[in-house]
Amino acid sequence: MKFYHEASKVVKPKMEALAIAGVQMKAANNALAAAETRISACNEKLAELQTLFNNQMSRKRSIEEGAIAPQNKMNQASALINGLSNGNQDGLKTLQHLATKRNDLLATVQLVVRL
Repeated sequence: MKFYHEASKVVKPKMEALAIAGVQMKAANNALAAAETRISACNEKLAELQTLFNNQMSRKRSIEEGAIAPQNKMNQASALINGLSNGNQDGLKTLQHLATKRNDLLATVQLVVRL
């Protein structure tokens, strides 16, 4: 009987602490469930926002590519115009050179005919 009395003095506070810890654990589990629900909702919202962001970035790239294409065409046109302009100047120089050669040749022929 003495053993039971001593054991109950040790066990009873531990049993009460266990009951209190059980209530605290239940409250913590409820808080955990609520937090997991909030995290799940946040993850869903994050997925929606990420999809929206990806769509907007795709649209941005499309607009940028659309803006770059006319710029590239304009650069090609300018290069073509400049090339033709330079080509005309080279062609004019060639024509002037050929005209000079022709005049020299005609002068030589006239000189030879007079002799």
